[in-house]
Amino acid sequence: MFLANVLHESGGLQYKAEIKCQGNGGCPGEYSHVPGEPTYYGRGYMQLTWKENYRAASLALLNNDELVKNPDLVATDEKLAWGVSFHYWFTRVHTSEGVINGRFGDSISKINGALECGGGNTAAVAKRQEYFTKCLSAFGVNEQPDFSGC
Repeated sequence: MFLANVLHESGGLQYKAEIKCQGNGGCPGEYSHVPGEPTYYGRGYMQLTWKENYRAASLALLNNDELVKNPDLVATDEKLAWGVSFHYWFTRVHTSEGVINGRFGDSISKINGALECGGGNTAAVAKRQEYFTKCLSAFGVNEQPDFSGC
């Protein structure tokens, strides 16, 4: 589940920052933004967003608030790009009973909520499901994927 979501979020491990936020001042207006502070748009392979998530990852990984001060580090440092992705997965996604019990759709819901689930971006959901099916096959898992929860 983790790998399938990372592949989707990063465009197949090509991107460590939201494409639409490149070169336009960091998606102003899309994420809570205080003038004079960085913008906390998606960075890392799991596309970490929002100041609170940057703070939690920074405290867990660096024992300081460096990622709040400089969120671009997540997009420029390979270890941090993976570190924040694993941190988010294990603290925000894998804590869900649905994810623990193998419901892939629940992982999508925990990552992007209504943006994709409940009538949101159905093309994105389908792409995540495609990645998950391919990951299962690549690892020789011969089970029917459970897409419920989204």
